[in-house]
Parts: sequence; structure tokens; C-alpha cells
Amino acid sequence: MFIILYILFLIGLIYLIEKLPQRGSIFHFKTVFPRSVMVKQGDELTAIIWEMALVHEGEGPKGHFPQYKGFELLLNFLLKTMRIHGGSKRTVLGPLKMSLSSDLKWEKKLLAEYKDGIFQFFLTGLITWIFAIFSSWILEIELGTWTSLAIFFAQVIGVIIFHYFIKYFENKYFLSLFQISQKLIRFDALLKTSLSIQEILEFSEINNLPSVTENVVLRPLILSLLQLVRKWKNFGVCIKSEVIEIRYDISFLFDENFRKFIDLVKFLKFLILCMFFLTPYFLSIGSLLSGFLIE
Repeated sequence: MFIILYILFLIGLIYLIEKLPQRGSIFHFKTVFPRSVMVKQGDELTAIIWEMALVHEGEGPKGHFPQYKGFELLLNFLLKTMRIHGGSKRTVLGPLKMSLSSDLKWEKKLLAEYKDGIFQFFLTGLITWIFAIFSSWILEIELGTWTSLAIFFAQVIGVIIFHYFIKYFENKYFLSLFQISQKLIRFDALLKTSLSIQEILEFSEINNLPSVTENVVLRPLILSLLQLVRKWKNFGVCIKSEVIEIRYDISFLFDENFRKFIDLVKFLKFLILCMFFLTPYFLSIGSLLSGFLIE
């Protein structure tokens, strides 16, 4: 009975921490869906954008799109821009389509690592309790109350830390890149319209880039982008090719950061498994053996 309750509790805990609003998220909305649902919605949004990019006639659908990291807000902005100022869907939606596809590819890899970690925690925790209960029953020795509570809370804390450390490092690795990429897509789309320079700067918010003075990789990229914008603003020269190059640079940095992030998640998964699940397992063994030797 206890094992069944423990299984239900862990499932409920995982569901609860995934459903809680992600305060301090790098995105402009609170994610209230589990990560797996978010990935599914990302697939749906990707299919919509690919279909729209291939349709040359009509204004495209209006209304609400599946939510995925704010990409649906950017899609609405681009569609509104095309309805008011014109533009080719293939050209305007191309950068958004590629950015979303790349993000979704890595998000699926992260989801696989996340699920694998949760499964390992769940299985190790279950084995610990099965061993403790049956060993206690066979040896006719009760597992101490404090020992049981220590094992239980260690496992709960391990699951919570795993979830929130992923969110923390996700912010650290992708906050600035995400903001730059979103604004650059807006800027690139508005460059293809007849809007004035001041209107393009205002609507794209390209001058309001994040401060990354401590990031030796991003800082030169942002400085070069701001210099490019000033060159375009002051002299009116065509900068479309340079904007494309910066988009490629951001895409490369995004891929590199995600590779590092996935490796970090793997290490974090191993560390939490050792500290919060294997250690309680050996604690239960030690507690039962000490009780058996005393008797």
C-alpha cells in the first residue's frame, strides 16, 4: 500500500512542479503547460508556419496560435506587418520558421533528457523503498522514523532541484540569445516594408538589446549589430546581407549553447541521482544492517 501511495505521490509531485507558472522565465509569458505539451504545441505551430510560407495568396489565418515560447506572438506581429505593409510570406516568415525549427529540435533533446532523469529518479527511489520495506519485514527490524523521513525528503528535494536547476540554467544560457533573435527577426521583417527608419527602430526595439558586458562571446556580436543599425540609420545603406550574417552567427551560438546545456543536464542528472537517491539507498542499507547487528 505504501509503495502505491509513494508512486502516486511522485507522479503528483512531478505534475505539480511542471504545472506551476515559471516565474522569471526567459519568455514573455508564464508557461502553465508541462514541457511535453509545450513541445507538442511547438510542433503544431511549426506546421502552421510551414504551411503559411508555402501559400502565396491570402492574408493568412488570424487569431490565436498554439503557444510556444512567445513564437506565436512574433508570428502574429509578422502577419500584422504583412497585412498592413505588404511583403512575401516566404521571405518574411523564413527567419521565424528556421529559428523555431532549430529551437524545437533542441527542446526535444532536452525533453528526452528530462524524461530520462525523472525515470531514473523514480526507478531508483522505488527500488530503495521496496528494498527497505522487504528487508525490514524479513529481518523483523523497523526502519527508523527519522531515517524514513530523511530518505523520503531527499528524494522529493532531488526531483524539485532537478526541475528548477534546468529552468535556472535555461535562463542563463538562452536569455540574451532569445531576446536578440526575436528582435532581429522583427527588424529584418520591418526592413522589407516602406516604414520610416524611426518607425522600424521603434517597432523592432532593435536598439533596446540586453546588456551582456560579462559575456565575451555575445558582447562583440551585440556591438557589431548596434554599429550596423547606426550605419543604416545615419547613411541609409543596405544592410540586409549583414543582418543575415548576424542571424547565422546567433543560430550558431544557439546550437553551441544548447550542446553545452544538454551536457550540463546529463551531469546534473547524474549528480542528483548520486546525492539524493543512491545515498538514501545506502543509508537504508546501513540503518537496517546496524539494527540487525545490534540485535
